[in-house]
Parts: sequence; C-alpha cells; structure tokens
Amino acid sequence: MANRTTQNRNHLANALRRSAAVFGAQIDLARGGDPKAIHRTRVATRRLREALVVTGAALGGDAAALRREFRAITAALGPVRELDVSRKLLLELADVSSWPADAVARVEQHALKERTKAIDQLQEVLEGDDAKALARRVRAAAREVKDMDDSRLSAVTASRYARRLREFTRAVQDAGTVYAGDRLHRVRIAAKKLRYLIEFGDTANEEALRRLKRLQKILGKLHDAQMVQHHIDEAAAEESVLGLHRSLREMSRGLEAECRAFHGKALPLMLAPGALRRPARMGASSRRKRSA
Repeated sequence: MANRTTQNRNHLANALRRSAAVFGAQIDLARGGDPKAIHRTRVATRRLREALVVTGAALGGDAAALRREFRAITAALGPVRELDVSRKLLLELADVSSWPADAVARVEQHALKERTKAIDQLQEVLEGDDAKALARRVRAAAREVKDMDDSRLSAVTASRYARRLREFTRAVQDAGTVYAGDRLHRVRIAAKKLRYLIEFGDTANEEALRRLKRLQKILGKLHDAQMVQHHIDEAAAEESVLGLHRSLREMSRGLEAECRAFHGKALPLMLAPGALRRPARMGASSRRKRSA
C-alpha cells in the first residue's frame, strides 16, 4: 500500500489529469455555444486553477502561466453560463408564478441578445487557443507532481488553505446579516474556492465540506434569482409600453422577496459555517461525486 505522502501527490496529480480531461473533451463544444459543455468546461477550469496554484507554488515551472490562461477562459465562459442559467430559471419562474407571456418574452429576447454578445467575446478569447496543447501541459504538470517534495507540498497546501479560509471568513464578516447582493456573491465565490481546495486537499474535513456545499447551493440559487431580476430590470428600463413596464416591475419585486428568503436560509450557515480547521492531510480514496 502506498504511504500517505505518496497518496497526497497522487491525489493532486489525479485532480489535474481529471479536470484536464474534462476540459479537453468539452472545450470545442463550449466554443460552439453548447450550454452543458460551457458549464462543464467552466467548472473544469476553476478546479484546474485551484490545483495549479498549489502545483505552481510547490514546483514553479509552467503552472503559473497555465493558471493565467485558464483564468481568462473561465472569465469568458462566465457570462454565457450565467445567461443560460437565467433563461432557464426565467421560464421556470414564469410557469410557477403565471407571469404574463409578453413580459417574459421581452426578458428572454433581451437575454438572447446578451448571450450572442457573450458568445462572440468567448470565441475571441478562445481564438488561437489549442485546447489539446493546454491539456498536454496540465498532464505534464501532473507528472511533475509525482516527484514533488512531500514537505514542500504539505507546506504549500496548508498555506493555501489558510489563505482561502481567511478570504472566506472576511467575506462572511463583510456580508454581515443585512441583505446585500454583491457581498453575498463574494461569500459564494469564497466558499466555492475553499471547497475546491478541501476536495483535493483535505478529505478529513467532511463536515466543513458538507456545510460549504449547502451554503454554496443556497447562495447559488440566490445569485441565479438576482441575475434573472437584473435582466428583468434591464428589460423594464427599455420598455415603452406602460402595461408591460408595470408587469416587469411586478416580476422584479416578486424576485426581490425570493432573494431575501434565500438570504434568510443562508444566514445560519454563514454565522456558524462549521469547523474549517487546518487540513489534516492531503489525499484519500474518496470517490464522492463532485458538483459545480
């Protein structure tokens, strides 16, 4: 049986290879605008960036440059993914809430125009990018991880964990208990980054991971509702027909109440997020399913 330090290196290397494989398999479909591929590619790039931070700090080499390239791709995928989620949620809410069809159509038209622009920007970012070459470079970094010094790996992981924990704690403190969308969004992003690090670096911290997942899920629903509200408000600002304008404003007020309800559900987890202790070890044989 491999000793724990060997398992540590193997786990990080596998995390790099696994996300690189998803990226390589999905990026061309994402380039073409496929919603599922855009989501999968975006999650893969986020996981790669977190793993590459640890790899780069411990090894140097190509990892830092790779992380910058994946950050640009993540940023370009983000607006498309958010518009896809917003359109899907808009139609679901329209059905449940019996929103006027003409008002819903106005918002969907607005979102579709924005998505076309976002796809154009995504293709500009991806132009010239060789996905296979990026995946090869990640696999090369994964091979180098196998020869990484164990004490260096442990120190880098602990340092990164401490930083992500500070960022999460600061975001929660800044958010306080008052409903403020931008601050809650920062909590969600900080929770996601901390969660990714725990997933490949601290499998002993299962309770903290479960709490972070629950918090992230609630704040994710809140953020999705906020994005729909944003598109409704933009459509309302452009609407000249008085009846439609009133319908859109009423839809926005309903979503505001829903967002505040999600905030109420998130508060207990924010005020008592669990024992996010220093990671006890890296690596394990866990096969738990990972979601975005």
